[in-house]
Amino acid sequence: MRYLLALALSLLLASPAVASERFHYDNIQTLEAMQKYIRKNFPVGSPREAVQKAFVLQGHGSLRHHPSKKGTEKYLYDINLCKYYVWRWNIAADYDAEGKLQQAYVNGLAVFEGAPKWKPLEIGTRAGKTSLSRMSRDWPQATKGAKQVYFMLLDLDGNYNTVDDQSLLGSGPSRADPADFGGLVSYNEVDPWRSVFDDDLADDIYDYKGDCRPADAKYLSKTIMEPQHGVLK
Repeated sequence: MRYLLALALSLLLASPAVASERFHYDNIQTLEAMQKYIRKNFPVGSPREAVQKAFVLQGHGSLRHHPSKKGTEKYLYDINLCKYYVWRWNIAADYDAEGKLQQAYVNGLAVFEGAPKWKPLEIGTRAGKTSLSRMSRDWPQATKGAKQVYFMLLDLDGNYNTVDDQSLLGSGPSRADPADFGGLVSYNEVDPWRSVFDDDLADDIYDYKGDCRPADAKYLSKTIMEPQHGVLK
């Protein structure tokens, strides 16, 4: 009887700890922290169901399947940082035929060293007119700041509807904090579909859960459209 009572008490006390381990995108503030989270919790070989449980079921990310690559998908989660910048988490994953994780990407950057990863196609491998264009991704929700973010897009066949022959060059902030965007992250030869610039829509854009007053005080007489905030003019 005492054993059963002790067991019930231990389970009761353990409940809050289990609940606190649920994944929330808002609890992770930097690209580096997200990469570390994935390495710790979802190493190569992790089942697809476990990854989806965290990023889709618990985190409420939007699941999107790659239009041409079987076994490749991404989880989108957008945060409106006090209307100054819309931060996008784009967590992409490559799975093998058995649904085991082969490689993960955080905003287009590969997570696992030594594991197979996406590589841009070489010029000349596609018939058509190769083009390099300055493009933009619109975020009208960022009414106080970065309504557009810019990047350079390389397309090998001149057809923007085919996404598996494209790569991009761009930059963005490293922190999901409207008062401190951190350093500038360079995205060089990144898959647009896995990046912060892709034009797929998430199911929702969530409001920043922190305090907006520090950001408002900081930018009261400034503009966010400056290179140090990761927005290319």
